Amino acid sequence: MDLVRKGTVKRKMIREIHVELLVTGVEACVLLPDSTGEVDFDTMFYGKDRAFLDWCDDLFDHAWSLAGFFDESRLYNIG
Repeated sequence: MDLVRKGTVKRKMIREIHVELLVTGVEACVLLPDSTGEVDFDTMFYGKDRAFLDWCDDLFDHAWSLAGFFDESRLYNIG
């Protein structure tokens, strides 16, 4: 939480998300939901190619631009 307080890490919320995006500095993967809406870990797009990493960055930027203020009171435990 110190990183959030210092402003190093920023948080936003979005009502729905239909993909899961994992990005490091050198690789990325995009996971899509199955027919029940759950993330399907058996199928994904994966790459290390610069064009793919740039596309994933663009996808993240798009979702970030749609997200609103982070409200911790709206979080709930699904486990």
